Amino acid sequence: SQTLSGTQCAWDLERTYTISDGCVANDFTVTITHSGSDQDAATGTTPDGTTNINSCAVESDIDAIVTTAADVTALETAYTDLCGTVTATFVSQTLSGTQCAWDLERTYTISDGCVANDFTVTITHSGSDQIIPVIDNTNTADIEIECGVGDTQAILTAWLNSNAGATATDNCPASLSVSYSIG
Repeated sequence: SQTLSGTQCAWDLERTYTISDGCVANDFTVTITHSGSDQDAATGTTPDGTTNINSCAVESDIDAIVTTAADVTALETAYTDLCGTVTATFVSQTLSGTQCAWDLERTYTISDGCVANDFTVTITHSGSDQIIPVIDNTNTADIEIECGVGDTQAILTAWLNSNAGATATDNCPASLSVSYSIG
């Protein structure tokens, strides 16, 4: 007879044999135990991340566009294992770059159910803010400066500092700067 016990990560196969010389009174049993485990990690190729995403460099905004759940599904589809089901688990993510060009690197653990076979992979998504700022010049005002009347430099500087009444907005936080030059 034989009995298999344990899991794919650590199993024992116990086989029992009857040894006989032909005389039943002399018969005895011998048990041989074989043990093993799944020693091969899941195999596959990590899918590429999404590129050219139109988003500010804000993790919550990017997470709403490319979810970790979508990554997990892609990874669990891309990897297979002969002994069990492959699972992917989100570990961490790191955002680097600027609004003009950013990378979001996510780390996942790939498992076939046996901790000894677990390994990590990374998927990198990239993008940038692709929406131009909006300039509202409906409240702009011309300026007339008369030479020699008042502090003309201060009047001109104040007018320029207020962008002549124009305003600019952008979809990404802290990414807008307005400049002018006098020439």
